[in-house]
Amino acid sequence: MTEVLRTIASSLQAPVIVLLIALVGIVLVILGMLIAEVFTERLQFKASLPQLVDDLRHESNTERVIDRSDLLRRQKADRKVIFPPFVS
Repeated sequence: MTEVLRTIASSLQAPVIVLLIALVGIVLVILGMLIAEVFTERLQFKASLPQLVDDLRHESNTERVIDRSDLLRRQKADRKVIFPPFVS
């Protein structure tokens, strides 16, 4: 019985190590993408937010202001879904 368990454990050792290395690689790639996204969004949003707020205060058509803004495409799409255009 002990020999059978030892044989099974030793035969599964290599596939498990390969799987763990692959998962660590995937995690590193995902973390890199997350870090890049955070810095891209933060820099882009910091740069354009004050101008966007000023434009929204002075413009009645919020949809046009959002379309012309320097926000990322995903941010523009999210804004349009969450806050549909106002009817003045």
